Amino acid sequence: MPARNPRVNVVLEKPLYEAVDHLAKEEGVSRSTVVRDLVKEAIEKIRRKADKLGAEARGKYREQIEDLRARQETARKKLEDLKRTGGEAWEDLRSGAEAALDELKKGVEGAVAKLKKG
Repeated sequence: MPARNPRVNVVLEKPLYEAVDHLAKEEGVSRSTVVRDLVKEAIEKIRRKADKLGAEARGKYREQIEDLRARQETARKKLEDLKRTGGEAWEDLRSGAEAALDELKKGVEGAVAKLKKG
């Protein structure tokens, strides 16, 4: 008769086997149940750690996005100033606008590099 649930055969070192056997006797369950529960606990611990890291990473990305938005706003304001001025003021504002656009570009490139590093 086939088993209802998938099975996994595991080879344990003697001290580990003895610990599993002791837990099984102490809890009044099979060794298979003890191993299954330990694996479940380990997987859940890994998931919690991944969720925590995910939250930390999201926070860092939010900071980067806010920085980029600020740089974008600075560049937008410089361009608006350029639209309102003409002639001699163009040269003065042009250098400021180029600097703002360069800062925005550097911020985007930095954010992309950090995302690639993961």
